[in-house]
Amino acid sequence: DPGMRSKVGLEGALDDGQRGDVKGNMLDDDQLDGDTYLSITWKGGGCAVKGDKVEMTGEMTIHGTSKKLTVSLDMGGDGSTFHAKGGTKLKATDYGFQPFTAMFGALANQNEMPLVVAIEGKAK
Repeated sequence: DPGMRSKVGLEGALDDGQRGDVKGNMLDDDQLDGDTYLSITWKGGGCAVKGDKVEMTGEMTIHGTSKKLTVSLDMGGDGSTFHAKGGTKLKATDYGFQPFTAMFGALANQNEMPLVVAIEGKAK
């Protein structure tokens, strides 16, 4: 989604060719290895309300490695709608791969990867 970068706080836009390059690099064998690991999964463990926030716990699996994770979400609603948004940071090395680098390190991703969670719902 071309608008996703701004939704997660990244500046600038990528054209179709750049998005293709990023996706190819991201799914390469030494990164997420998309041919071997076909999905990134979240297995929910529960939610707990903490003041005006909700803490969502579960297990995130990336690159065949599972880690327990808690994400704190700001929540709100008006009785007919519900929304929650928050996030945390993950590290590539915690999930078994090194951050992407190219051109002898002149182009490199950080080890830290933002995880943004946004949930919206409506009453039936």
